[in-house]
Amino acid sequence: MILELFLAALYILFIYFKVFRGSYIWFDNNGEVKRRKKSKFWNILTTMYDYLLHTKPEDRLLKLRGFHKVSPRFFRVKFWKIDYVVIYDPELLKKVFNSQVACQRPFRNCFQLEKGLLSSEYHSWKKSRKLLNGGFNLNILKGLIPIFSYYTGTLIKEMEQHLDGKEFDLLLPLSKLTTNGISGTIMNVTDVEVTDLEKLIAEVAIFLDLTCKRMLYPFLEKDWIYRWTKSYKREQEAREYAMAYGDELIAASKKRNRKDKSLVDENGSVIVKRDEKVEFIIDQLLNHEEKFTDEEIRDHVMTLLATSSETTTRFVATTLLQLAINQQYQQKVYEEIVDVFGDSIENIDYDKLNACRYLEMVLKEVLRLFTSVPIYQRETIDKLDIGIGKPLDKGAKIIIFAYILHRRKDLWGKNSGVFDPENFSSERTAERDPYCYLPFGAGPRNCIGNRFAMIAAKTEIIRLLHAYKFSTKIKDTDIKQGLSLTSRLSVDYLMSIEKR
Repeated sequence: MILELFLAALYILFIYFKVFRGSYIWFDNNGEVKRRKKSKFWNILTTMYDYLLHTKPEDRLLKLRGFHKVSPRFFRVKFWKIDYVVIYDPELLKKVFNSQVACQRPFRNCFQLEKGLLSSEYHSWKKSRKLLNGGFNLNILKGLIPIFSYYTGTLIKEMEQHLDGKEFDLLLPLSKLTTNGISGTIMNVTDVEVTDLEKLIAEVAIFLDLTCKRMLYPFLEKDWIYRWTKSYKREQEAREYAMAYGDELIAASKKRNRKDKSLVDENGSVIVKRDEKVEFIIDQLLNHEEKFTDEEIRDHVMTLLATSSETTTRFVATTLLQLAINQQYQQKVYEEIVDVFGDSIENIDYDKLNACRYLEMVLKEVLRLFTSVPIYQRETIDKLDIGIGKPLDKGAKIIIFAYILHRRKDLWGKNSGVFDPENFSSERTAERDPYCYLPFGAGPRNCIGNRFAMIAAKTEIIRLLHAYKFSTKIKDTDIKQGLSLTSRLSVDYLMSIEKR
């Protein structure tokens, strides 16, 4: 252990001495240039120490916005065999996302689910993505709408206990909704109970947060260093707790009759009748057991559960929070819902979802300001020239900073930090480069669940807003977005409801 700690110290010294030469810059909490100093090792070490250990999580993204003020399109660090480039420019991102050379994911060992879609090696991902695409095609997703609607209806009844006017944290009931919805859609399972939902939510969040922390600290990427830290032990505990739930779902999915496409309750009564021609997403894995090992099935399921449950829950919660803050937008969405659905709110189908154009504008604006994944990465599998001087080396790390891209004033106007659904009116959208807005990535390795998330969010919000008016004491100025693998706000989702 002493030898490995000594080697870790040498590695840290090497990184810091090699990366910074000449002078360097740093930013305050508003992203403004705070100081320029000579790159003495002690100055650099204390600055990084201050950022990683003393900067509040909700201030880290704000500080990093300063990159754009110093370098308008990208920021690159290249030394020895290491090549990092941070990009927040639409033209450069277009070249990255449209290249097969930049389809690899870096930091694959950090996420640990190395056979899953999020972190699998390029050639393995390509095979898996081709097989799993069938589970996310539009016809299958249309068949999931009644299931999302059913579970949202159940939540609406449970929320009646909060009609006393007191504020409550909406995140927990929405987490239950998402957990049930995902187990009922992705897994076609209804009989696996979560014994402690709050703990499950917390453990998934800890797993994702510690994974993000590991990516931020350059020396923690190394397995032989990371396994000696307290974070490693805590991450393993969180991971094992979440994996145990995933294993239960997989086992239940294998036991059920695959020909039975109906969603049933614990008594065997049919909740939602499904088209026999439509397969559930889990079927895409289990029906190809000759092509997927047990480890691959587990990693794919856990990747889908961990990422979709976290992102979808917070996406819906953040949308309702913004509508509670901005009552004028909530009223417009509600009027649109009444106009499209009338009294037949339980009969939601895909065409009616698409008819809710203003709701879609609201959802897109939420994803712009509170991107589900504020920073994501690519790695080159060969040299790649994107027009920033020397070509990127093979193995170069490309950091896509969606948080900066979505808030650039030169792309979104002087009020780029203000919530405004009109940013996605047909007129403004036509004037804007499509690569200015990348909530789900782009190109061949984009998010496979982007349509799944939008359909789930639309269905849930339509039913919830039809039933209740949401209010909150929180103001836009109270909200900051924290730095994690997924979007985290600095406030709780405290709201009160009134029956419509």
